Amino acid sequence: MQLRGVCACGACKVLVDAETPKFSVCCHCTVCRRATGAPYTHFVGFQPDQVKVESGDITKWESSPGCVRNFCKVCGSGVFNECTVPGMEFRDIPAGTLYGNTDAEVPPAKNHIFYGNRVLDVKDGNKKWEGFPYASEEMPE
Repeated sequence: MQLRGVCACGACKVLVDAETPKFSVCCHCTVCRRATGAPYTHFVGFQPDQVKVESGDITKWESSPGCVRNFCKVCGSGVFNECTVPGMEFRDIPAGTLYGNTDAEVPPAKNHIFYGNRVLDVKDGNKKWEGFPYASEEMPE
């Protein structure tokens, strides 16, 4: 699967080249809510080497230990995050920035993480994790 991500102004573009994502989740953590202004954000995660910056000027912010957020220097849109948590390393991309040959190529979320921090109840039948399910627990798909 090849997907592209683009910021709001179009200056920053990323290319994803992966057979399948590591996960597709909705994050309810406080930092994601504050960074996006939304009650939660849908992220699609990949191996770090599967996500490449194609163009644009990126600025970085370490929002929490082990998580660096990459933003477009022009418009401030989140482009991708680089995370290292116990048992795994990944880059995740806001699903709303992704596009492929069809919208159906963007994998739907299957889990909610940091649901204990939610500001909105979601009744979608997906698994709800109070925090983040680290590698020692069942991982989200």
